[in-house]
Amino acid sequence: MAIAALVVGIGSLLAAILGGGLSTGSITLSLVLLIIGIIGGIVGIVLSAKTMKNIPEKKGFGVGGLITSIIAVVYATISLVACVACIACGAAAVNSVTKDMTPEEQKAFEQEIEKSVNEGINEALNNATAQ
Repeated sequence: MAIAALVVGIGSLLAAILGGGLSTGSITLSLVLLIIGIIGGIVGIVLSAKTMKNIPEKKGFGVGGLITSIIAVVYATISLVACVACIACGAAAVNSVTKDMTPEEQKAFEQEIEKSVNEGINEALNNATAQ
């Protein structure tokens, strides 16, 4: 149980760090990793507490698991709140821009956004293949 506490703590910390760092890429993957980081961190805290209480000779693993789990929960929670706030701000910005548009203008606006996104993706792919 002592090694499991440390492994879960490290795993949840890695999930939290990856989830926070991927927020510019895949939003869905980022949110899933952050939630895994929070849940794994809570499990790690429980396992670490049990390890430190029941197996005093393995207290070092328990302390390591506890520290990594707490950091994972705090970091993942802050990142998750920031990610949700960013999504909400983006949605509010799009709504405020399109609320006074006619349906034809909204369609043209959506097509322009799609064109810009596709151009950005193609440019990124071209740069990646050129290197």
